[in-house]
Amino acid sequence: MIMSESKDIELTKEEAKQLEQAFNDKSFRQLLSEYVTELSDPKNREETEGNFCIDDEARHTYIRQLEEQNELPDGKVLIRPKRGFVVKCFQKKNRDESKSKIFLNLVYSDEVSKPTSQPSSAGKNWAVPFALGHVRMELDNSNTLVPTFDCCFHTLALEYAHGSKAFCNLIVDIAKDAVQKSFEASGEETIILSGYKILKGVQYKTGSTPNAIMVSAEKQQHAPSNAIDKCINKKDAKVQDEAAAAAESCAAKKDSSPIVPPFKIVERGNFDIADHTTMTTKPISRKPKDVIVHISLEINSITDIDLDVSERTLALNSVNDAATKYHLEVRLPYRVNSKHGSAKYDKEQSKLIVTLPLIEE
Repeated sequence: MIMSESKDIELTKEEAKQLEQAFNDKSFRQLLSEYVTELSDPKNREETEGNFCIDDEARHTYIRQLEEQNELPDGKVLIRPKRGFVVKCFQKKNRDESKSKIFLNLVYSDEVSKPTSQPSSAGKNWAVPFALGHVRMELDNSNTLVPTFDCCFHTLALEYAHGSKAFCNLIVDIAKDAVQKSFEASGEETIILSGYKILKGVQYKTGSTPNAIMVSAEKQQHAPSNAIDKCINKKDAKVQDEAAAAAESCAAKKDSSPIVPPFKIVERGNFDIADHTTMTTKPISRKPKDVIVHISLEINSITDIDLDVSERTLALNSVNDAATKYHLEVRLPYRVNSKHGSAKYDKEQSKLIVTLPLIEE
């Protein structure tokens, strides 16, 4: 926005203090310096000014267009992760300074190599590849800016973490170690303190779509599918047999056990205004006319599942050749007439909608 006349900026004491603290932070000054340098480059100025006000979604679209048109910087590739979970931990710049928060977004992508293990005398040595994004500032619940990093692992690594506390500790330690080394590389002495807390109900700070992570790759005319692995850091860590067994069990369970899909039951009735007047003499029935079951499924078509409905039970199973195996058995709240029911699959919402009329009594 261009202003026609200059105006004094009035800051509150709290805003002035936050600004002073920001400029005392080496990582903030480095980011600001890089930003100013980029704006000063004549090659970037016109493009930057033209796109300065685009929102996050437009920026992701812009990055995708660059990649599709092969206009990414030489030797760079993009990882587009999915949301995982958020960890809050603390840092100290020096021993005398009070601690401050850091957010770590543990995200995942199949573009990162899978975690691997080798047997050892202490249990197993794990090599867990990861990719670390650049630091940025996000707001916490008190509207305070907090340094935030995205650390991307393979999908299996986060699945192992959900099944094993020890493996979860492992990947959090890997992320914390990577963040500390990132600070050290910028010339800033920072200690990431031990301990962490997973933020309940928060998958990403902030937004529904994680930022793309740009990493270096070897310059090749025809890059192989695993070229991205060469630009991702690897960290060996020893995990006890308990964690290794949990991870392997989790992987085996994924291959063999069917998924129980989320569902909800909706009761639908016909509204008759006569039922809600003082002139009615008949008792008002509280029973619905239909029961509608909404089931979340990732399938290609309704032919991928076998649906069996009796008077009080709905059972769903995947067919043998389906890519994803599902199993669900639901006790219905009323007796239904399965012969007059219907089922349809909504691809846009990835939901199977089963409508079942009640048996009239």
